[in-house]
Amino acid sequence: MTTSSSRIAATPLGPAFDLLAAYEEGGFFFERDGLGVAASPLSGGFEIVPASSGMRSLARSAAEALRALDRGAAAPIAVGALPFDSATLTMRVPSRAVRRTDGRETWLLDLVRGNEGRPQFGPDRVVGDLPREAFRPVQLEEEPTSEVYAAAVGAAVRRMSGSELEKVVLARTLRVDAGRALDPRRLLHRLRAVEPHCFTFAAGLIEVFTRAVGSPGRLVE
Repeated sequence: MTTSSSRIAATPLGPAFDLLAAYEEGGFFFERDGLGVAASPLSGGFEIVPASSGMRSLARSAAEALRALDRGAAAPIAVGALPFDSATLTMRVPSRAVRRTDGRETWLLDLVRGNEGRPQFGPDRVVGDLPREAFRPVQLEEEPTSEVYAAAVGAAVRRMSGSELEKVVLARTLRVDAGRALDPRRLLHRLRAVEPHCFTFAAGLIEVFTRAVGSPGRLVE
């Protein structure tokens, strides 16, 4: 799709708007301390494909696509879940998104094609009691185990002390047996409540699944 006939229609929302109310399963969500973005399902909007392989090419293509849009009072955004395989890097400009910046300004951003009208905006808040506890230990499976992970950390520290490495990023997985199908919106609601200062994010991977995650580490700089 070309962007020459498309524009971004921006509508201000109040500073108390809950970004999670604008998120739909299959969409995109990224928030910390109330700042971030929520987007409609990524099957809508349009795809940004880099001219060549590599992250820099994708960044240039995304910047060009966003500049080509006729923007309103707020800048458009592109979102995506970027894999390690640089040959499959893409991003998308969502058909609808809500973003809140450091200045607490909150904007509803609609991608409008030609003379199309804007669909009605009906945010759906997640309501109910906030969870007070994380998943119980019996529901969790460590990959690798705590002992194996601790040994890996020790090995990394020794190699750094020997000047073989300058920086090491170690990660492990906690698999959760929830015993039921999980609603991504309620899972995000729970992650955000249990760890309110973490980065909470979800990305709809087209035709695969939605991944919802909470991370205490810095993800954007």
